[in-house]
Amino acid sequence: MNVPLQCISAVKNEMEYLLIWANGKGIIKRAPFKPYFYSKKRLVISNAIVTEIEGIAISNYEKTTFYKYSFRTRKALVNARTEHSFEDNIPFVLRNRIDNPDFFTQYPQTKILQFNFCDVEQSCRTDKIFPTYADHLMSIAWAGNDRKIKCAYLEKNTRSDLGLLETYRDHYPRPDIEVGFNKEYDLPSIFKRCDRNRLSTSWLSKTGRLPKIVRRVPHMDGTVIFDVLDAVNADQTLSGNVVDHKLETVADYFGFKGHPGIDKSKISSYQGTQELINYNKEDVERLMFLFNIYWEGIKYLADDLKIPLSEAVNLNVFSLGLIVLGDLYKKNGIICDGDNSVRYPEIFRRPKKSTDPNYQAAIIDIYQHWYFEPVYKVDFSGMYPTIVSLFNLSPDTCRFIRYDGYDENGFKIIEEDDRFIYHIPDNVLNKIVVVSVLRKQGFLAATMTKFLTERAGFKVEYNETGSLIAKVKSWNSKLKANGLLGGLGHGHHPYGHVMIIIVMCGIGRECEKLLIGVLERLYPGSTIESDTDGVYCSDDNFDEDLVQKEFKKAIVEKFGRSLGLEIGIDEYDSGWFYLSKNYVLRKGDTVTIHGGALKGTNKTFFERNLTTELASAVVNKQPIDNIVARYKKMMTERKVPLSDMTMRVKMGMHPKKYKSKDSTVLRLAYQARKMFSVVPREGNTYYYVKVKGNLKVDINQQGIDGEDVMFKYLLYESAVRDEDIMRKIDFDYYEKRMRRIMDIFACKIELKKKPKKKVKEVENAKLF
Repeated sequence: MNVPLQCISAVKNEMEYLLIWANGKGIIKRAPFKPYFYSKKRLVISNAIVTEIEGIAISNYEKTTFYKYSFRTRKALVNARTEHSFEDNIPFVLRNRIDNPDFFTQYPQTKILQFNFCDVEQSCRTDKIFPTYADHLMSIAWAGNDRKIKCAYLEKNTRSDLGLLETYRDHYPRPDIEVGFNKEYDLPSIFKRCDRNRLSTSWLSKTGRLPKIVRRVPHMDGTVIFDVLDAVNADQTLSGNVVDHKLETVADYFGFKGHPGIDKSKISSYQGTQELINYNKEDVERLMFLFNIYWEGIKYLADDLKIPLSEAVNLNVFSLGLIVLGDLYKKNGIICDGDNSVRYPEIFRRPKKSTDPNYQAAIIDIYQHWYFEPVYKVDFSGMYPTIVSLFNLSPDTCRFIRYDGYDENGFKIIEEDDRFIYHIPDNVLNKIVVVSVLRKQGFLAATMTKFLTERAGFKVEYNETGSLIAKVKSWNSKLKANGLLGGLGHGHHPYGHVMIIIVMCGIGRECEKLLIGVLERLYPGSTIESDTDGVYCSDDNFDEDLVQKEFKKAIVEKFGRSLGLEIGIDEYDSGWFYLSKNYVLRKGDTVTIHGGALKGTNKTFFERNLTTELASAVVNKQPIDNIVARYKKMMTERKVPLSDMTMRVKMGMHPKKYKSKDSTVLRLAYQARKMFSVVPREGNTYYYVKVKGNLKVDINQQGIDGEDVMFKYLLYESAVRDEDIMRKIDFDYYEKRMRRIMDIFACKIELKKKPKKKVKEVENAKLF
């Protein structure tokens, strides 16, 4: 590898240092520069070094004098932030990568990486659903580079896990990469159980410093923690294909051939048995199986972006935009003088609901409903990155000019000597946004071309070999491109440039309208739905070659030249369409259900099973009467398992940020804290059931006014412990949900197109 294993920023003698790990050794380096931010104004800051520098302001792409404020530590920088500071929220390790693109390549990891794949099983009291750190570990299974799985376990009736932990300590391989599934459970459990047994955890660290947990994430000096669950959560190819992101579910989806599991509700009864040992070992096998799918993509990302492995395994879209955009900006001498919300308050700070968009995006609409055969999906390949590449959209080429009055048909391109002037109708802003784009190739356009070429190579490999690893790599390339676009359009990203995104979306809408026009001219009434970057249609005489030919011709007529914007065409035997982005497709024996209205995470297993059967029936032109009758009977006779009626909700933010203390997720969170010692925090998922009326829930109401809250939802985990819970279930509520699904697939739902809302006009912004 061309980059180090790990890099950590740390303070020593009130100065910032970098601790860099490679080839089993840690090197402490004084950071090449101090933490800093920029401002256009002179600020009164006593503990900063101020220097004047020349840079190109992104707002007008002109040379500007900036004030650079440097601090001894990151903490001092954070304390000095003001409304006039910018580029002030960039992590220090990434700041080093941006300012010195080849900095980390000076410390490459040249030795073969050593891995440890680990999974633990913990006892749990029969009156609890989840174990706590007071419960002992029953077994630990692990494997190194040789992939030979070892397992240390307790004999039956043994209550102390000290010997188990000592055995694991004595055989611990001191890896470079610790691989697990859910880093918030296995490693912290080992840490805490060692603490409970007064066993030092220094053996887990290459420096002897005790491991620690920072913001729920474990840290060990000299060891990178690769949580396969993080890679799974970031893999959008799984969306719609798996019901959850559990280890067993995802491994099975990718083709792992495993054995039936054990009853987790009685896990303590398996202590010391071969069943538990086999189960623990098989989880490690599943872990290694998924590792093989995702790891090469992580390694590739680290080398490609020239970042330490420790950064690559935790990389998110926001940070990805920081690295790639920051690298480009630094190379071109650009300083981002304020984020999008500062430069364009008329877009990002105008009065609107939090769920309303900031500007108009892609065309998502439906024109016909219900059953069609055959169905063709005509979609653009890498539509938006391709538009950025083809139309030279880049910070060094795009300039906002003005807003004109809104005209739905007002899209036009005016060609001048050295630039094009784009008029982009935006029905969210209720304006035409006028932007100029220079003819020269922009640096962002060139970067997008690189990403597109990279992804095309992986797609060819996947199509030729069927390699799922190649498929994931292809998705990683798409993620890099789309991550850039997400950063550019974000209101508060340090390197945002929303005018690029507005022009890109405007061109995309025109291309999609053009495609729909071609389809309607060739096959009147064939268009079913437009879906972000493609169109579904149906016609018995559909000719793929003719559609390709006529679309390319229409592009030339519209834009004056061939753009090289490619469309792909997939054929399905049949399709059934409910709402935009909510449909069922059949190809051979494979039936695919898409859309939150049909298979959202809020659906119960009962609803999912019903939907699956009805969906298969409608796309196969089979009657649904027998299915409907069978499920109605199950509900009428109350023969639905409690587990099939569970719903789930995810805590999307910190509990203190919820404005309403009556929110379902918050009340469930406090139930879980009282009954199962589950700390309420962002990311928690709660499973619950609906009961009749309102029940008194005896829980600690910290943070909620009142002591005995009347509540209509109960945690599923608490409900399964109540023998009379089926008597309390609100079957009328579940029956209503069931009947709606039946009415949808019976095509009895009245579908009405909502009229477009009038959007308050924004004030005309000044030209920078």
